[in-house]
Amino acid sequence: MPRYIDADALEDQLGIEDEDIDFKHILDNAPTVSTVPVVRCKDCKHLETLYAGDTAIGHCDLGERETFGCEPDDYCSYGERKDGEK
Repeated sequence: MPRYIDADALEDQLGIEDEDIDFKHILDNAPTVSTVPVVRCKDCKHLETLYAGDTAIGHCDLGERETFGCEPDDYCSYGERKDGEK
């Protein structure tokens, strides 16, 4: 399974300077993957918790795209974090 890293943060953590050109070149040319941020339902501002007796049911409050039965680790492309972070 691929491991996704922040190469810039790794350079900072290891104290890599421009003088360490060989290592910087390896990091700068390492293979990359396309990723997108994921917002889990439990962290989404559109999640509304409804109760059926003692059972909590997630309800996605996105107008036309109403989804019942959201699980905390579910996600969708419309997710927006409650705290405004990405």
